[in-house]
Amino acid sequence: MKILLSILAVFLSFVISAAEEGADEKSNTAKQTKTVYKWVDKNGKVHFSDTPREDAEPMVIRDVQSVDSTIPTAGLKLLKPKKQSTDDGRSPKYKYKNFSIVTPQHDQALWSNDGIVEVEVSTDPELRGTDYFKVTLDGEPAFKKQKSTKFNLTEVIRGTHTLKVDIYDRTDRLLDSVSSTFHVHKQSAKRPNRGNN
Repeated sequence: MKILLSILAVFLSFVISAAEEGADEKSNTAKQTKTVYKWVDKNGKVHFSDTPREDAEPMVIRDVQSVDSTIPTAGLKLLKPKKQSTDDGRSPKYKYKNFSIVTPQHDQALWSNDGIVEVEVSTDPELRGTDYFKVTLDGEPAFKKQKSTKFNLTEVIRGTHTLKVDIYDRTDRLLDSVSSTFHVHKQSAKRPNRGNN
């Protein structure tokens, strides 16, 4: 008899539980739907409202379920791009604060019978150990990897010349560039005889 009563109690609790779940499901379904009213005005414009009207057509729609769009802090860290150093000795964005050709000055006229032109460049800060100068004269390479800020151009002929100095980093990327135009004068090889006749 006790066994029979126990079985009956379990059965009743199951039936009651199932009935409660069904009621909750109906309640949730009712909460998830909403009636709106649609009508078209005399200009042909469509309107929607949750207030009923005589000329409105009722429409049953489901509520949009909200989703938690927050991202955990750990996930945000993964999404954030890592900051890269802008001054790692290799960045093409790196520029010297000041970079100039000290001599010859732009548009300077100078005498050089032996064809030697002294060049001096200035950088601020000083040239880094991994960087180097590339020097061209009239578009032709004069020094491919120059480290000194003072050097001489040789066999420079009479006339106007364009000097260009570039700074490259250790990966051969251009960091900065300056140029200067100068004019070389030479004493004529044949000088007129100014002696006494």
